[in-house]
Amino acid sequence: MTTHRDQPVIDLHGIFQQNEESEWIDLIHTPGERYRIRVKGEETNGTYSLIEVIMDPKNEPPYGPMLHIHQRTDEIFRILEGKARFHVNGAEFNAEVGDIVNIPKGTPHAFANFGASRLHVQIMFTPGGEEAFWQSINGLPLDQMEEICKTFHVLIVGPPLHK
Repeated sequence: MTTHRDQPVIDLHGIFQQNEESEWIDLIHTPGERYRIRVKGEETNGTYSLIEVIMDPKNEPPYGPMLHIHQRTDEIFRILEGKARFHVNGAEFNAEVGDIVNIPKGTPHAFANFGASRLHVQIMFTPGGEEAFWQSINGLPLDQMEEICKTFHVLIVGPPLHK
């Protein structure tokens, strides 16, 4: 895995990406969820990366990712559509359209869509490069994900949120 310090220095330039240019990728292990990469860490010299996630409403779990800790990256969520239930460092709360949730590295967290409509979130990772994690886990069965998570300095520390 490339770390922020290991990335070669490139000439930075403005990034423009039309909405239609980003491909949505289904997360096979969690039906009804998909993501797309908007800005890769390599495009920012590792400063940050940006993805979007859509979670369709579900009638059965899992409603979101397992409780986990990013040891390397801070994670900043912006709610674009719907409502998310967050668990951050032992506290639970709802975040709605326009809300920002900042999760510093080392903080246990999870989020879920318990609503009747889809959830659309934008997630920024700093430093960048976390999009490689998303690409690595897609298609893996849940029992293999924990090992991949460790490779990217993500620790699974509990189950996903439940209604």
